[in-house]
Amino acid sequence: MARPRAGRLPRDVSRIVGTTAIEFIPIHLWGGVKNGVWQPRATTETVTYLWHQPKYDVASALNIRVLWSTNNTTTTNSITPRILYARLTEDTTAVAIGSTALDTVIAADNPTATAHSLMKSAAGVLAAGTVTDGQLLLLALNINAVSGITLGAGNSDNVNVYGVILEFVPTNVD
Repeated sequence: MARPRAGRLPRDVSRIVGTTAIEFIPIHLWGGVKNGVWQPRATTETVTYLWHQPKYDVASALNIRVLWSTNNTTTTNSITPRILYARLTEDTTAVAIGSTALDTVIAADNPTATAHSLMKSAAGVLAAGTVTDGQLLLLALNINAVSGITLGAGNSDNVNVYGVILEFVPTNVD
């Protein structure tokens, strides 16, 4: 890949900060989502995404955050996003929904006192060396637990998930 012109980023990375690449995956690209926002109906509802990033340095950790909002303004209530994964090797591994938890799971997150504030969860972490070069990650996302918040389209809490942010060290920045 040719070196990007000034002011342009490589097409496969959303933003590079120092030695960290930040890639945003909008929720409409996840399997099972029909619109630009996902309103999970239950903690058992899961959406999936197959991530392949050839510039990901597998010797470094992968941080994963979830962007979400709710109409609920009680700051002691919470949701707990969960990312599970499966490592896939092309022409070798059978495709199966991610079932392995991250090495550091995403912590419960509380809404603010302002309805529909855009929230960014704490990072869940996939440890360095978990993935080998050339492997793909099948990510599975759900809202694993809620406290004081009701899931489901049409309810007054109106939990919305907008996407996932992946933070990783790139192998190089051509």
